[in-house]
Amino acid sequence: MFLFSKNRRFSRDYLFIWLWFICGYILLSMPGNKGGERYALPIFAPLAILMAVHLAQMSLRPLKYLLIGTAILTGTLNYVYETAANNCNYNMYSIKGYPLFVPDQIGCRIRLELMIPYEQDWAIMPILKYMDIANRPKSSTVHVLLAVDHHLLNSCSFKLYSKLGKLNGAIHSDFDIISTGAAPKEDDVLKSSIDESDFVITKTGFQGIAFSNSNNPAVKKLLDSRIPTRVFPLSDASVVSVYANDIRDQNRNKQ
Repeated sequence: MFLFSKNRRFSRDYLFIWLWFICGYILLSMPGNKGGERYALPIFAPLAILMAVHLAQMSLRPLKYLLIGTAILTGTLNYVYETAANNCNYNMYSIKGYPLFVPDQIGCRIRLELMIPYEQDWAIMPILKYMDIANRPKSSTVHVLLAVDHHLLNSCSFKLYSKLGKLNGAIHSDFDIISTGAAPKEDDVLKSSIDESDFVITKTGFQGIAFSNSNNPAVKKLLDSRIPTRVFPLSDASVVSVYANDIRDQNRNKQ
């Protein structure tokens, strides 16, 4: 579009918008985990501004109106498609069983590819309530080591539910949630983290994203000789196991 513009001079604002877009694009391209389409939202604004500026300055009216019509049609199709994608309804966009578009909507990816009932609640609050009651006579802060990182069951969701539970009075303790993280750790490091925690949480069945759950099998192996104090079945037929840490209790008693 720049080639057909009436004014090809570069102002400071114009260069700033280009710099905004290029820097955002480079930053988005660097990490291995792109995180879906939501991380690209900040670079849509400069892209839209640049397109609008060049369309307004375009001298060839037929090409100008063609591009405007194409943009409107593309936006309408994308809106209709994403609206249907919210319900994971892709069959209407298939031809003889072959999908016309390839969906990349996080809710549908969880529901269809991962076979997770996305609209159902996960049992995070019951897990927190159990640890709150079990730990209440010992300490006001509950230290939890979380060995699993799932879309709907991770350190962020536990921290969120613990804050909400504290606000509405459902739980009384503060929770210090520590995740084992995505990077594989040595057994000595994991064992030290286990010993320093009041509770350890693992998960059997579907784990979620493979690269962020590399330590879950190692933690379960270290806890192999122990029996979980409580198990919680989840809606995807997997099971969360909660282990109360007797070693930490022994250290408290010595102190």
